[in-house]
Amino acid sequence: MTLRNLGLGKNSLEARIQEEAKSLVEFFALIKGLPVMYGPFLDHLAIKSLAADAREVLGNQIAQEIRGVVKAMVMYKSPGPDELALEHYEEFVEELAPRLEEVYAKGKSLDPSPAIIHSVGNVISAVIFGHCFSRDDKEFHQLLEANDVVAKRLASPWNRVFDVFPWLMQRLPGPHQDIFKSNAILEEFLKKEIRSHKENGALEEPQDLMDFYQDKISKDPHDVSSTFDEHNMVRLAADLFLGGTETTTTTLRWALLYMVIHPEIQGKGYDEYYGKYFVPYVV
Repeated sequence: MTLRNLGLGKNSLEARIQEEAKSLVEFFALIKGLPVMYGPFLDHLAIKSLAADAREVLGNQIAQEIRGVVKAMVMYKSPGPDELALEHYEEFVEELAPRLEEVYAKGKSLDPSPAIIHSVGNVISAVIFGHCFSRDDKEFHQLLEANDVVAKRLASPWNRVFDVFPWLMQRLPGPHQDIFKSNAILEEFLKKEIRSHKENGALEEPQDLMDFYQDKISKDPHDVSSTFDEHNMVRLAADLFLGGTETTTTTLRWALLYMVIHPEIQGKGYDEYYGKYFVPYVV
């Protein structure tokens, strides 16, 4: 507790920044680089069934165990989701390029967001599930729409109000209720994919994130201290969709806008990094 907390004294801007920086350093040293998820709104979505005093400990354990799964997947050398994602990227470019040329020839405007969102979502799907979805798949479009609602609501003022009055906001109608409906759609879709993985049986060589996660569950089925279970598998996949789709799509849209406004930069970037006969890849 400091005098500033009590509203006493007037610190300079530099002193305030130094004090806040010190608090942040102490906080990061305490969590040791582990991810944190504070706030009643996110808690209500992710681990609402856990006791409050157990969330921090279990959350850290989940983070450590998930790191092990992801590390094993990255180090694995068998052809898998990365090749599938690359194949989908090539198909996406081949499909979108003629459409862009047609629109450009007619002088019409085009919103590239749906195509970008669908492509990014499919790349994430390839990593998680080991397969992609067609552009006519209604369930996948519903998933992407639900994912968009969750991302927008988390950034809205309703999120802040929920964090202050969680017990009240859970019972009041309003736009914040949309996030719970969308989260239910997202979880049901992911559970369906997990059931499909189980029905197809375990492969000799894991090919995607779900295979690696299922392999971890099967190795320690009676370990009560392990956090590897279907519930956390769903949350992991949901976090990848929510974080990966929103951030990557936004970045690509801004990058595309920048290239449109500054075609000379687009030309320089293409000539410098890719040349005339290479397709640009991010590796």
